[in-house]
Parts: sequence; C-alpha cells; structure tokens
Amino acid sequence: MPMFNVSMVGQFGVVTDIAPHEIPPNAWSSANNMHFVGSYAEKVLGYRGLFGGASVSPYFLTSVRPVTGAPFWVYAGDSAVYAYDSGHHNITRASGAYTSSAWQGGVMNGLLYLNNGADAPQIWSPAVNTQLLVDLPNWPAGTTAAVIRSFKNFMIAFDVTKPGGRDSRLIKWSHPAASGTYPTSWDETDATKDAAEYSLSETEGIIKDSLPLRDANIVYKDDSIWGMSYVGGLSIFRFFNVFRNVGVLAKNCVVEFQTGQHLVFARDDIFVHDGHTITPIIRNKARRRIYNSLDRTNLENSFVALDAANNEVWICFPETGHTYANVAMVWNWITNTTGLRDLPEAAYIGIGIADESAGDDTWASDTSTWASDSSSWGQTVSNPSQTRLVMAVPTGNKLYGLLPDTSDADGVPFDAVLQRTGLGPPLKDNTPPDFTSMKLCTGIWPKITGTRGGTVFIRLGVHNDFSEAPTWGSWKTYVIGTTKKIDELMTGRLFAIEFHSTSAIDWQLQGYGLDVQYAGEF
Repeated sequence: MPMFNVSMVGQFGVVTDIAPHEIPPNAWSSANNMHFVGSYAEKVLGYRGLFGGASVSPYFLTSVRPVTGAPFWVYAGDSAVYAYDSGHHNITRASGAYTSSAWQGGVMNGLLYLNNGADAPQIWSPAVNTQLLVDLPNWPAGTTAAVIRSFKNFMIAFDVTKPGGRDSRLIKWSHPAASGTYPTSWDETDATKDAAEYSLSETEGIIKDSLPLRDANIVYKDDSIWGMSYVGGLSIFRFFNVFRNVGVLAKNCVVEFQTGQHLVFARDDIFVHDGHTITPIIRNKARRRIYNSLDRTNLENSFVALDAANNEVWICFPETGHTYANVAMVWNWITNTTGLRDLPEAAYIGIGIADESAGDDTWASDTSTWASDSSSWGQTVSNPSQTRLVMAVPTGNKLYGLLPDTSDADGVPFDAVLQRTGLGPPLKDNTPPDFTSMKLCTGIWPKITGTRGGTVFIRLGVHNDFSEAPTWGSWKTYVIGTTKKIDELMTGRLFAIEFHSTSAIDWQLQGYGLDVQYAGEF
C-alpha cells in the first residue's frame, strides 16, 4: 500500500493567498498559534502575568537599565506613568496627570525619555524609584510632537504642533547633547546652536516614525520613505528620498531585525529593505489575510516587535472589531515562513529583562492542574538576564511575559491548529499530485513530539472538487509518546488533514504519512 509522506512541514509555513491545491504538500492552508522552526511546525510559547499586574491600564512600556542596580520596567497609562523594580512606583510628573495614552519613547545617552504627543516630552533622570518624571529641559513652551526619537547625539521631533498650529511634515531637531545629558537647546533661531527645522513637504504624507539604518536616519511617512544623514555645517542634515509610493502604516511599525535591514509594516504590504532594495515578505503568502481583516478604525494601534532569540518579527494588529492587537503574524527571517498567533489585545510589546518568578506565584493564582501545568514548582529562569517579550494589555491592567516552558495563556489553555486542504496524494513516488482519481486512505502516521502523555486531536477530510469545503471525519486522539498510528477509512479525490490541541501542552509536528491506494476514477 503506497505511503504518502509529508516531511519538512515547517518549510513554507502558512500560505493563505494561493489556492490550497496549488501550494506544496508541506505548506499549510490555515494555522493558528503555531510557528515554524527549522523544518518543523511547533505550538507557540504561552505567557504569564508579571509583576502582579499594572497599577494603571498600560499602553506603552519599556525596559530601563540604570548604570548601577536592577533594571526597571516603565509603563505608561492615559494619565499616569509607573516604574516597576520589586514594586510599583508612581513616577508621574509633580504637576499632575497626563492627557493622552499615545505614548512612545526611547533612550538617549542612556537616559529615558517618553512622549505622548499631547503633553511636553518627559524625562526620568536619575532612574531611581523615588524620582518623578519632569518636562524635557529646554523644550519649547506650547509645543508638542507626535513622535520623538534620537539619532546620534541629537533628539528629533516629528509631526510638530506649535502655538501657531500643526505641521505634520515638520522635522525639528535639537542641538547635540553631551554624553550622559539631554540637549541644551531646541531654538532654531539661535545661530550659535545646531538646532534647526526642516519641512519634508515634497510629498503630502504625514511623518509617522524614524529608525536609524547604518549611518543614516530613515524617516517614514505614510506615503514615502526618506533618508536623513548628518553633514554638519550650516545644513546639519541632508535629506534625500529613499523610496516613493510606499510608507509605514503607523508609528512603531518598523524594526531593525538584522544589521542594515528594516522590516516595515506598510499601508498595503509588509517588506524588508536595506536602504536600496525592497523585498516583500508576505506576497503570495498571507497578505490578503492581514489586510482584509485589519480594523480600519484602529489601525494606528498596530505595531511590530522583535523576538531576536527566535529569529522572528511579530507583526501585531487589531482585527475588525478589536481596538488593540489581538493577532500577530510571526515572520521568521531565517526560514522566511509566516505563522499566526493570538494576542490578548496588546497595546504594545516591550523587550527587556523579566524574571517569571516576579508577580503572583501563589497556589490561588495558578489555575492549571498538576497534570496540565508543564512548569516546575518555584521555577525561575536559569539566566535571569535573558530578555523577554512583555505585553502591555490595557484591559484588566495586565503585563504579560512570554516565558519559557509556558504552554497556556496566563493559566488558561489555548487552541493550536494546523490545517491543510486540497491535498492530492500521488499514487507513485516522485510523480506530481493526483487530483483526478479516487483514492482510499486507511491510516495516518503522525510524527509528533512534545509533552509526553499530552493529547493532539487529528481528523481527516475529503473533497471531490477544488471549490468545495472538505467533509470531515471524526476527531481521533493522538497521545504523545504512546500512539503510533491513527486508523481511518475515507475515500475522495482530494484530502484534508487537521491537527488540533486544546490543552496546556507543548508539541511539535515533524511530519506525517497517509496510507493511500487507488480507488477508481471519479
């Protein structure tokens, strides 16, 4: 009896933009909460609540490492900002509450700055839990900026509003700051300073963000991409067009994933570039899946996050009906594969040191059973300095950490699914897929590793036409470490298969085989 073997099941990842019968047998027509590691398909990491939650609804967070002492996590709400070390400390400015939740920020000269586009930019210096935020020194009165970034020893403001009104194309930069300090001037009229302004008005788009690339600062508008390089003299900076007719979707939607390479979540595509060449990464894969489901009202709440440890970038966005990111498309730049995972309505994901022993690690707070909890009692990371992805989730004032050996969503199991339809198993080795003859399948041979004793459900389906949905058989139980073969008996021209887990286990699909034989012509 011929065996139809499917191996290298992580080679292509999820491909939703092409008809299933047109993609390779080891590509997937649908998946959720799975990513693709090497040649395998693997359930994604779970997450846990950290630090006992947040003191306010967090919309942005960042890790800060002082010169001495333990690192902090600083998180910002719509009216207050807190810092966490071993406890939560209100570091809101002495003058009172803030008026916007549209926070972003960064570090310049080792010093933290925060900006929300409605209030004066804030700084935290020194980084100690008794220090309150203060207005950025020498910032011009009555002025705000949608985004502030740093480049070399300059601070740069984009989309600036002055007392006379807003200029969404204006770039305003400071006088260069000395090491360990903030800029001494933003006065563009002072001839003794290098502070100045430039309106990037050659295109009509709004400036959304910037990010250095090698020796240039790349400025992202929503309709074009520009370069900003330091030349000194009277001009200070030279501005030049990098790409026309492409622009970033929103702030925080660009990341450097490798030296000299930016990934851009753009208005209608996702691509990488090196300053010279654009390479789309999701065309003929999952482009329609993302842009057809993106919530148009809340698309400004999209962002990207770098998971360097796993060679992945998370493209996070709210689907229709959601305010914050409930889905991430996970792109692996080594394998060039894409997967999808659920998010808990995250407003932002920060990267930094996070120890999973911090927070509510009590009998009452652990909702998993002895049988389903894959972590050890009192477990902490072997290397506390290892960085983690930490999610800011406004609903419920949550801070969630993506942690090793975590297979659930803060104690709640989540589904992980792999599905492939439109399979035409060939009846002879080394021949093209067979979409014409009827075939009988008598069994499935999965290759699954993971939590021993854990259960993965498998079902087989058949369909006789490319345009019809599969007729599915019953779910069969595969017990990791015990089950070898799934008995099945189904006849059809085309086959479909689905792997599905519902419990808090880890598992990895390395391949599968189908026992098939010729069953006549349709």
